[in-house]
Amino acid sequence: MGRTLVAAGSAVTAVLCAWTGFRYLGVVIPPEPGLEQVGSPSVGGWFVTMGLLGAAGLLALGVGQWLAGPRTRLLLLVVLAVVSAGYVAANAFGLYVVRFAGPGNIPAGLHQAGLWLGSILFLGVLLEAMLVIQAQRSLEERVA
Repeated sequence: MGRTLVAAGSAVTAVLCAWTGFRYLGVVIPPEPGLEQVGSPSVGGWFVTMGLLGAAGLLALGVGQWLAGPRTRLLLLVVLAVVSAGYVAANAFGLYVVRFAGPGNIPAGLHQAGLWLGSILFLGVLLEAMLVIQAQRSLEERVA
């Protein structure tokens, strides 16, 4: 896959993550029946924060693995795989909420795109990590 492709994939996924978070601005929690509430609290700010944190993590790891040496890069690829798996899980949860809470103004299309893009990034990063391990082993065999 290569350093540049992993960095580009993480950057594209980071943009989608932030965009999905911003789409939650104005989303409110419906009041629970039987509970007296002055109003429904907005969850938009919380989701924007989560989207920006996820985007920053994806982008930092993608750029970091691009700049890192071989051993550090492998560690960053493993962490990027974990973060992208978390991103997939977050989008799966978003689709779950859409299914059971009703679509309203929840960005279901962005969650579907995030599910696919995060899965592709996850698999690509795992493949790249395996290729890095294979290259390190073949280098060690040539030296020995």
